[in-house]
Amino acid sequence: MALRYPPNQKAAVLALLDRNRGNVPLTAQQTGIAVRTLYNWQCNVLPYLQQYTPPVPRPAETPAFASDLAALAFIRQNIIAELSRLSASLQYDPGFTTPYQRALVMSQLMDKLLKLDLHLQPYMDDDEEMELSDDVEEVDDEEDA
Repeated sequence: MALRYPPNQKAAVLALLDRNRGNVPLTAQQTGIAVRTLYNWQCNVLPYLQQYTPPVPRPAETPAFASDLAALAFIRQNIIAELSRLSASLQYDPGFTTPYQRALVMSQLMDKLLKLDLHLQPYMDDDEEMELSDDVEEVDDEEDA
């Protein structure tokens, strides 16, 4: 007599099969479901997956830069834009990441930004160095106490 599997269990096994990159024998070993059954499920579901698979987005074109300094300035701009987006979403974004995860990414981006600024500092004139600081004012802790 053939075993009947509930739809939610079948969906979970198919998701596992997808994570295993279609490796049916491995999935059969992990789940205890017969290899033939998994092959049948895979053959039945595959046409639907191919039909409803979203189109693969085209990769963004890499802009051409006149110099390495211009490329680094572009990277710096993108890091700052991402930091702004993350800081705006830190409190109110009901996304898939927690505020802790976003804060961790922000700290990593800040670290990269500081290292990039240190790398760019020898190439900047005195006038441009003020631009690089983004008008952040330092405050002594003793004054606040």
